[in-house]
Amino acid sequence: MLELEDLLAQQHKLKGFRANFVTNSKAQFTGPNNSSRDLSNQVDFALLLNLRSLTDVIVTDAATARAENYKPSKWAPIQAWSSSGNFVGVDGGIAQRKIDNLQESLKQIRENFESVLFETGPTLTQLLGKLFEIDQLKLTVVESPGLQAARSAAAITLDKLALNYLKESSVFTVAGTHFFTFDR
Repeated sequence: MLELEDLLAQQHKLKGFRANFVTNSKAQFTGPNNSSRDLSNQVDFALLLNLRSLTDVIVTDAATARAENYKPSKWAPIQAWSSSGNFVGVDGGIAQRKIDNLQESLKQIRENFESVLFETGPTLTQLLGKLFEIDQLKLTVVESPGLQAARSAAAITLDKLALNYLKESSVFTVAGTHFFTFDR
């Protein structure tokens, strides 16, 4: 049986755009408090921290930064993006960037950072998917009765996020939690 340490050791720095997401077996992105933290567990959180340590910049959206109570990371700088410019409730230690043109913003971040981790909500992730910008998705499926149910939730999630162009490259189960990697 795979252990958490084995899963973490298999992660690597990705040149390009990586998205990280958690869902449950019903393909829901948040729990009762409208936060993905309601779904996340100890092993998912360990993977998140590991992925953060392997990136040059973390991008989230202002709504996610508020809902998840984001604070600056010790591993990489965090940028909160917003098309509306509403950064009320976003920690002042996080760079705030109003996005007028998403494609231009993606071009700029690509020019300045080799490895980008998107920790965005479904709205921005779906926009990125429609532009075919995500190179890799790390998807954690929690609360699943088994691998078949987790695969079903993963397929629904890929559909919702417009990431169907990515293909499953690996799946690992640690402590009843399923970790999928989808690549171009």
